[in-house]
Amino acid sequence: MKKAQDILDLFSQDLDGESFDSDADALREINISYRNLLGERDWHILKKSYTLPAGTTLLSAITDLDKVLKVWENGNELKKTNFDNRFDTNYDYWIDHANGTINFINYTVWATDLIIDYKYAPDDLANMEDEIVFPDVAYPIISYDMILAFKEKDTDPDFYDKVEIKKEKALNNTINWNENLYAQE
Repeated sequence: MKKAQDILDLFSQDLDGESFDSDADALREINISYRNLLGERDWHILKKSYTLPAGTTLLSAITDLDKVLKVWENGNELKKTNFDNRFDTNYDYWIDHANGTINFINYTVWATDLIIDYKYAPDDLANMEDEIVFPDVAYPIISYDMILAFKEKDTDPDFYDKVEIKKEKALNNTINWNENLYAQE
C-alpha cells in the first residue's frame, strides 16, 4: 500500500519538482483528493458488516459508517426506501440521515438482530507515513487529482488536459481492479 509520501512524490515528479509550502499543506490536499476517490463509488474494499442488536435503530454504534448499503434480517435483505416514500408499506425501512437511525415502516421495533452492510469511511491520513486503503493501482488518481487542483488556474490548458487523461486512465484501472475483486470468485 502506498503512503501519503508516495502520493506527494508522484505529484512533485509530474510537476518537475514543484511542491507545497509545507507537509501540512500537502497533507491537507492529499486528504481532499483521497476523499474524492473514496467518494467516487462504493468500492468493494470499503465494504463492511455490523450486527445491530434487536430493538436498536441508532446507526451511531457503527463508528466508521459512511453509508448503509443493505440491511439483512435472518438472511433476507430488507427493502429500503427513501425519506419521501417512508409511509409506503411495500418497503421495510428508510434511513433518517439527520438523526442517524433506521426507521421501520411496518413495525415500531424490530425483534431480531440486523446485519448492516455498509461502506466505511477510513480515517484521514495524519502524516506522510500513513497508508491509503487502496492497492498501488489507485494512488496515482490522488496525485493527478492534486495536480489538477494545484494547476487549475494554470495558463497551459494542454498540460491540464494531459493530466486529466492520466487521472481518467488511473481511475479506470482502479475501477477494473474493483470489479475484478468479485469477478474472480
